[in-house]
Amino acid sequence: MDRSDNRRSRVKKSWGNNWKDSAAVKERSTNIKGSAHFGKSYAVTAKEISEQETAIKEYKNKEVLCAFCGKPITDMIISMSDKGSGEPVHFDCVLATISKQEKLHEGEKIIYIGQGRFGVVYFENPHDMKHFTIRKIIEWEERGKAIDWRTEISDLYSKVR
Repeated sequence: MDRSDNRRSRVKKSWGNNWKDSAAVKERSTNIKGSAHFGKSYAVTAKEISEQETAIKEYKNKEVLCAFCGKPITDMIISMSDKGSGEPVHFDCVLATISKQEKLHEGEKIIYIGQGRFGVVYFENPHDMKHFTIRKIIEWEERGKAIDWRTEISDLYSKVR
């Protein structure tokens, strides 16, 4: 075996063993329930964790109705906000609304392109989804605008004390 190959294998093995056996990593990963933090160690009491879990359960049990179809929204994380009222709506309801408004030509589809935007996209070859042209961008959610119900969700899940 070449000397450089031997060095590489020692580095990989050494790094792997240090990572698994590190007491500091084990301590940090159990310090906050369900997550590993690399860097500072955050002290969270059992009471705080329990309060946060209770708040999340209460939020999940709250029935939220879609502003478009009136049916319950079961997964708030993938829902969007209504343009006018800001109320939560199903992603599929938004897609259906846009599909009714837009006249599509052959080879075009409406797809979600991120950050609250949809696009009318043209595929020259419908079997090749890698090559496309965005013909129109539809701004559904206003960029940078804080949405109250979404802020509430993120506050429940991402509190770092």
